[in-house]
Amino acid sequence: MKEIKFRAWDRIDKRFREIKELLVCYGKIVGVRFPEHQGKDFMGTAYVVLQQFTGLLDKHGKEIYEGDIIVDNFGHFGNGGGVVKNIDEFWWEVIEYGLDNAELEVIGNIYENPELIKE
Repeated sequence: MKEIKFRAWDRIDKRFREIKELLVCYGKIVGVRFPEHQGKDFMGTAYVVLQQFTGLLDKHGKEIYEGDIIVDNFGHFGNGGGVVKNIDEFWWEVIEYGLDNAELEVIGNIYENPELIKE
């Protein structure tokens, strides 16, 4: 079973932050609490971008998330890297090309390294 977890890009501070707790209402994530909040209110999802873990690690053991820019040994994701957009589509590409963790490498993400995105 794939582990379900997220990381959060803070749109205000322009950095990734550890998530302590998610606030869910009627099946939708509506807020995030960070460790430093300690009992304070949740930050609304308008101020953060949540990215889901794919369940895969790259060849260096780094977790692969939506929004990551990846390359493989065979160029299937392009010279400039491909962006993990939709987890189901990403899984299909990995299966279709017969790739495994030993062939994938995270080279950045869309927020910290937009210059790496292949156009």
